[in-house]
Amino acid sequence: MTNNTTSPADYDLAPDIAARLKRNEQGLVPAIVQADTGEVLMMAWMDDHALAHSLHTRKGTYFSRSRNGYWVKGETSGNVQEVIGARLDCDGDTILL
Repeated sequence: MTNNTTSPADYDLAPDIAARLKRNEQGLVPAIVQADTGEVLMMAWMDDHALAHSLHTRKGTYFSRSRNGYWVKGETSGNVQEVIGARLDCDGDTILL
């Protein structure tokens, strides 16, 4: 999916990755965002679609609990996040971007 009319909800996570995630009651996993310098930039929530969108587009995509919807970092602020890698911690309950 490459056109601008698609939503993160249109992206599906690979089943082998999805099977490794441990989600909370809302189906979300915390994501820690770290710069390539090692600096921790933020913590946000992701669901399967947000992670799939981030991996596919290389744009940090998260799920806002307060707005009950997706947001792509930088769409309004201009401070974009290029996702250069993603890792799961040992028990699959936290994502490191």
